[in-house]
Amino acid sequence: KARELTSRIRSIGDRMATMPGMDDMKDGGPNFDNELRVIYPMEMHDWKQLAAVQPAPGSKYSDNFQVWWGQAIAAGHLHDAKLVTAALTEFDKDLEEMKKSPYADAIEGAQIRRNVIVGWKAFAEDHPEEATAAMRKSADQQDKLGQGEVDIPSREMFGDLLMLLHKPEAALAEY
Repeated sequence: KARELTSRIRSIGDRMATMPGMDDMKDGGPNFDNELRVIYPMEMHDWKQLAAVQPAPGSKYSDNFQVWWGQAIAAGHLHDAKLVTAALTEFDKDLEEMKKSPYADAIEGAQIRRNVIVGWKAFAEDHPEEATAAMRKSADQQDKLGQGEVDIPSREMFGDLLMLLHKPEAALAEY
């Protein structure tokens, strides 16, 4: 059922844009589309599908953060340093746009995802100490600021990273 909903979300967003009385949600379709197309393969650990996700048509910079975040997580798991580097570059471009927007106060929260990306980049480049430091920083930031509605918690991803680094006892403490 989740896969079916994910495959239909773009058309649902398109319909929302045309519905009367949906003024506060008219532009939400691309964001919902990106969110579900990232979270579903992430939850399924389908790293190849997640790596291939691209921003939905009509996405604004603020809709794209989760796409670059998802690509980076997938790239880390796939040890694809080129993809995670590209995802970080795109994330940083959108972060610069955010700094100039009315949503600049959300920069601190965006840094949580950025540190996850930095962690997976370091992992993909075989720098385990840097990966661990960045992921710990992200998890600690998220502990202070809170987690998004459907994000995979940074602390959980930190545990996943530690498992990949063959540190199950440390991973268990993070989980």
